[in-house]
Amino acid sequence: IGPQVYLSFVMTFGIFSTSYWTGNLYKTNNPLLMLFSAIITIAIGVLFTQTIVGEATSLIISLAWLCALAFGVSLYGFAKMFTLDSEEDRRVVVDFFKKLDTPVDVEKEVFGAGKKQISAFPLVGGTMIVMGALLSLIFLTRLGQQEQAIVGALISFMIIFGIAMIYFGKKSEIRGQAAREAAANESGASRNG
Repeated sequence: IGPQVYLSFVMTFGIFSTSYWTGNLYKTNNPLLMLFSAIITIAIGVLFTQTIVGEATSLIISLAWLCALAFGVSLYGFAKMFTLDSEEDRRVVVDFFKKLDTPVDVEKEVFGAGKKQISAFPLVGGTMIVMGALLSLIFLTRLGQQEQAIVGALISFMIIFGIAMIYFGKKSEIRGQAAREAAANESGASRNG
């Protein structure tokens, strides 16, 4: 493995990072982009053949030129891919980012739709308990007394912490449900009163 690996990484990064501009060049001046791709192919071919580590056999030189050709073709191909967006595709992207920038009204969009608040703590706690149980399989191997104490303490901590997360997660769900019911009752009483 020689400098070609580094050159390939740099060229791949360069092709991806310049795809927007080469896409515009594909739309406005396609022959210039073809010329640019051919120049890149020749330059990479020369770089690849001049930096061969070891014996430069005809097979290695052919592979170097084939890789250079692949880079030149991919430069043109990625430029073409960036021109395939229609006006509808661009509108969908703009709408997506507009919706992403709009803050979520939790009271209206989540609780107003009848959804209840679900805590992630029980899921994480359950996962920790399972990981602690799986980690206990290490006791089937040969461990010294000190290692057994350390692993045992770690497993105990994970399981106890997992149980606590499940407990407090369920408790917060119950508390959240009670608060929502109280708010609903309060708003219903103010409408009636």
